[in-house]
Amino acid sequence: MSESEQPRVHRKRSLPERLLRGLYALGFHSPLLRGPLLLRVFSTPIRATGKVASLPPEAQEAWLEAGSRFRTVRFGQGPRIFFVHGWGGDLGQMLSLANAAVALGNEAVLLDLPAHGSSPGKRTNGWEAARAIERVASEYGQPDAIVAHSFGALAAGIAIGLGVTPQRLALIAPLPSLAWAAEDFALKVKVPTGFMAKVARAFARRLGLEPERLDLGAEGPHRALPTLVIHDRGDRIIPVRQSERLVQNWPLGSLIVTEGLGHARILGDQDVRERVLAFLSDKASSPKIASV
Repeated sequence: MSESEQPRVHRKRSLPERLLRGLYALGFHSPLLRGPLLLRVFSTPIRATGKVASLPPEAQEAWLEAGSRFRTVRFGQGPRIFFVHGWGGDLGQMLSLANAAVALGNEAVLLDLPAHGSSPGKRTNGWEAARAIERVASEYGQPDAIVAHSFGALAAGIAIGLGVTPQRLALIAPLPSLAWAAEDFALKVKVPTGFMAKVARAFARRLGLEPERLDLGAEGPHRALPTLVIHDRGDRIIPVRQSERLVQNWPLGSLIVTEGLGHARILGDQDVRERVLAFLSDKASSPKIASV
């Protein structure tokens, strides 16, 4: 793949210092303002700028609605695979995997999650992302498999609870739960983790959900699926131990631990692509946890 064809690679960005200073100035520690301000920032993805990947000439773009408007791209023919990007990313991050899948005789369906990529909006959450995946399945048909990265993995798990029915899952550096994300966020912005946990639980209940529905480790239909998890030992965004804990409790789950790929570059690695595609085509048998 030439440099001009490389998908956009996003780097995780810390919250801008100016934004944090502004939040403090507005009463970040005020009992009345702290919760709403935290939730606003917590729900706002930072859209990283970068090189935009070129879509294949045969790709079909469309816009769908699921509470908010979002962009989809599909191309290829054969078993249908959904590709779901992570927080702050876009569908370009998944094009390398999608192109390889199509070359093997599959149909690829990608989406810019709400408030990501070309899709409008400023704030989103795992429930809204899951509803977008559900809407894609309703429009194009149920997927034979889902390949998802980071936040997209949590959204895929929630979507399966909504009735999306893949036969296999490949999750790359999955975000384990809303609760973990809230705790990690609290540590980054230096607010009490217990307070942020209450904010996250209250937010979930405002959506009409119990927080356990926003947790890959909780009981649910996703846990009954053959699942391959790939996670890098040096991931600085989501520690690999989170995936180790998940897979230990998944009857049909296996984990491959890579070295030196981090949280985002793992998506463009050729060996990762080959392992994902071999698993999706049912040509791979993995031990519970393995390192490469």
